[in-house]
Amino acid sequence: MITGRQPVQPVGPRAVTALDNPYGRDIDPDAEDQYWREAYPDAPYFDPSRSNSDYAQAFRLGYEGRQRYRGSFETAEPWLRREWDSLEVASSLDWQRARPAVCDAWQRVERLSQISPRRDGF
Repeated sequence: MITGRQPVQPVGPRAVTALDNPYGRDIDPDAEDQYWREAYPDAPYFDPSRSNSDYAQAFRLGYEGRQRYRGSFETAEPWLRREWDSLEVASSLDWQRARPAVCDAWQRVERLSQISPRRDGF
């Protein structure tokens, strides 16, 4: 779960378990955090007046959220937004500014899962 905050239990689109997660590729949070530290300045929504710490929690919500929820980003967005709004984050981003970063990280997990499918053969 996202560091330093109480996890929010998924209540929206059926929560995904490790056994039925179609995006069950193991996500290495340290590798993802490193990737986003390097990639975020190139994102179209990047605001140079903001730091990586402003975006880091949004990226984490995106890549962890993709593992928790079924369906598209748009389907899960109300629950992701609720999570974002309930988290005590060290970020100055409101949901509208965090949303593109959450979506980017969500979509990265989807792309990676197509390259490296689940190891259990399902």
